[in-house]
Amino acid sequence: MMSLTCSRFASRALVSAGVLGALGAAAALVPQWRADRSAVSPTLRTPATWVPFTNVPGAVAMTIAGLGRRAVMAQPTGDDVQASRLRVQSPEGVSCDVHVLVPDSVDAAADAPDWGDIPVMVWTHGGGHLVGAPEMYDTRNAAIARALGAIIVAPYYPKAPANPFPADFDVCYAALRWAQERTSGPVAVCGDSAGGGLAAGLAQRAFDEGHPIVFNGLVYPMLDHRTGQRPVEGGRGHFVWTANFNRAAWAAYLGADHLEREPEPYASPVERGDFTGMPPTWISIGTLDLFYDESRAYADKLREAGVPVDFVEVPGAYHGCDALAPKSPETAQLTANLIAALRPYLLP
Repeated sequence: MMSLTCSRFASRALVSAGVLGALGAAAALVPQWRADRSAVSPTLRTPATWVPFTNVPGAVAMTIAGLGRRAVMAQPTGDDVQASRLRVQSPEGVSCDVHVLVPDSVDAAADAPDWGDIPVMVWTHGGGHLVGAPEMYDTRNAAIARALGAIIVAPYYPKAPANPFPADFDVCYAALRWAQERTSGPVAVCGDSAGGGLAAGLAQRAFDEGHPIVFNGLVYPMLDHRTGQRPVEGGRGHFVWTANFNRAAWAAYLGADHLEREPEPYASPVERGDFTGMPPTWISIGTLDLFYDESRAYADKLREAGVPVDFVEVPGAYHGCDALAPKSPETAQLTANLIAALRPYLLP
């Protein structure tokens, strides 16, 4: 979603258009907006939280996406984690490009045909199904690789609206299957925002096709194509990623008529009928995130099916806050929590 891409480009696009200052001034005059902003954690109050994004039409998301597709903000991995881009093929014959991180602590090369029993985390990046790239998560993913002695596989996937569902999903599944063929060790799938929705769908498909994963880690995941069609409470969705943006993104991804028909399997993961057999799942979501309710609903459905769930609420956090406040304690805690959640499954 607007995690590591759209959120930054949103602010920059609005600044360049002369909109940010005007909206910020207007927001200061609106009592409700001031009340909502007071609910934001003090360490997450960035210039973006002064902008009443709820007043910005969804069409702006498409403009932001156009800017985002022309730039990638790579992050450092550190000298002890090596990054490679590979063209690979799944056992089923689907080709894709993947970004692979290998820590120096493991005895394997990214392009080796056999990784032994080294654990693997597949990471599907966010960006609203519109923008984004694996390199934008290298710092966090390198920390995970380093802490757990794991190889990270992050697919490059095609973006909507030019490539609607299931184009990105099929590429991500091919990357997962390629990784599963490389290791006899445990494989987890994690992702944030739209990538969190992809990660949830991948867990479902992997189970259905007899290739189950050991763990699903979802960071403020985009799980329900209906979100944004009904009012939300508690200031949720007022910061950065709004109902307007969400409606535009889902329409670009599934088609303008997506609410008039049943979604295809795995496109809107919360719609699954039977959650039996899903892997243990960890969900991290801010109390001010538009996706709070759908994340809670997904966790409830998993629990009802007997699936172990760790649902982590982050007080005063909004969508993509880790990208906008990378040095905040909340961002550091998010990485630490994900590593702790992965550890018993990747290092059993």
